[in-house]
Amino acid sequence: MRRTLPVLLMGCLAACGPTQGGSGVNGQNGAQGEPGPAGPAGPQGPAGSPGATGPKGDPGTSTVDSSLSSITPSAVLGVRPVTVTITGVGSHFKAGTTVVDFGDPAVTVAKLSVGSATNLSVTLNLAPSAVIGAHNVTVTTPGAGPAGANEQLVLQGGLTVQASLYSELPAGVMAAPTVPQGGLVTVQLRNLDYRDNPFDPSTVRPTGGVASLLALAMPPTPLLNTTTYGNLGLVDALATAGTGLGMTLSTQTPLGTAVQFVSDPKDPNAPQVTATTPVVLNAGATVGNQLIGANFKTVLYKFTAPADNYVTQLTLSGLGAGLLGGVTAAPRVQGYMAPTSGRFADGLPIDTSATVVAGMLQGRNTLLYMPKIGDYYFAVFTDNLSGSTTHSFSMLAKTTIGTAVSLKEPSGGDTSTLPVATVMLDKYYYATDGAIDAAGDTDYVKFTSAKSGRVYATVQNGSGARIGVGIYAADCSTVVDSNAVLPALPPPGAASQETAVTMGTQYCLRVTGPAAATYQLQLAQDLP
Repeated sequence: MRRTLPVLLMGCLAACGPTQGGSGVNGQNGAQGEPGPAGPAGPQGPAGSPGATGPKGDPGTSTVDSSLSSITPSAVLGVRPVTVTITGVGSHFKAGTTVVDFGDPAVTVAKLSVGSATNLSVTLNLAPSAVIGAHNVTVTTPGAGPAGANEQLVLQGGLTVQASLYSELPAGVMAAPTVPQGGLVTVQLRNLDYRDNPFDPSTVRPTGGVASLLALAMPPTPLLNTTTYGNLGLVDALATAGTGLGMTLSTQTPLGTAVQFVSDPKDPNAPQVTATTPVVLNAGATVGNQLIGANFKTVLYKFTAPADNYVTQLTLSGLGAGLLGGVTAAPRVQGYMAPTSGRFADGLPIDTSATVVAGMLQGRNTLLYMPKIGDYYFAVFTDNLSGSTTHSFSMLAKTTIGTAVSLKEPSGGDTSTLPVATVMLDKYYYATDGAIDAAGDTDYVKFTSAKSGRVYATVQNGSGARIGVGIYAADCSTVVDSNAVLPALPPPGAASQETAVTMGTQYCLRVTGPAAATYQLQLAQDLP
């Protein structure tokens, strides 16, 4: 084994050749490596010059949509003034230009105050005809919308007008009654606001839909308490036909403030109104065959005043047996006058005087003052609400321009020797400023007849206060006609008297009442 290793080494050297060769060729350079990390930033250089102004960009868009978010309060009672607050989101309300609408001509804006671009305060007036129910609220600001358009924001059903009265059926009535325009109906209304505003039974009265009957010979007993009003009433001449009767009432608080109430015509128990075509009266033309045909019936008339401040005389003649029966025993024809609105509560009650010749009742008359040009409506009925086929008559209207006279008392009051007015009856007089200043007060008016014939005097007031009128000799105490003297208890609302007079003779008119009240007077001889 020790002789074997050298032999192997020698064999290897002979086979492998020399142990040192020549120099080899250099290899190529390798590829460039990746850049190293950036060094630290150098100091900031000086600011450059401003660049040129770029072109105007497109209008931007708001990220908030304009809208109305609320109205407070959102529910109000009808026929009462109220102030509401309207709040917007992204809105642009502006004083002097922003307007608000409630989609109902009977809901009007009395005052509008802009608190900010998103806040409005609006005082509203709600007329009796305002729709009971939801109203859309629309706020419009001219030029405040995109691209200068109007900003019109709507809150659907934002304001609800609520009734403060509910129609009930009177005792014994099983279904809502039907009543014609200008007809009579018994109504019963429940006060829905009785906790805050109870009725005062001594002052509650209708102000729309119906009017109270003031001077009936035997008036029905009303149902009056803090929660209920029930009574017989005269339906307005222009009450909406084909629907329920909407009504308004007024009462006074203990402090004397008037509070208004309104019912909903859609009440299921509201009286249902039917249309009536009124009898048209033309000046100087007698209309015959008139008839109060049954108990609790009326006749409705329409007359058009040709100008302001006219005095109109209504004459009933050819009275049938149902309207006769003796001067004092005969039914007294009375009624109500309504202005263009057709609302009798806006007008005045009517009383008629008796034309008595040789102790026999021949006809009836009244004088009416019409302050404005336009249509007037009259409903007539008897004071005992009787009617039949013999309650017949003819109706004549005569009219002429009136002359105003003042009935303001002097500082020391008036007397029979110092009357409130002295006139010659060559004109057709009216006065709107008469007043009974205290219980039992009497106003004196001296007049001289311009011709022989008859003289007519009518006094009226809208409050229903009792008022009386009488015609006497010049000394204001001597009776010239027992049928034309002051009654012991003046009737409520209206009174009329007439008597025969002699040309050139002076007479005295006395007006009195048991309580303080204002009144108007019409005084004239036969109209042309």
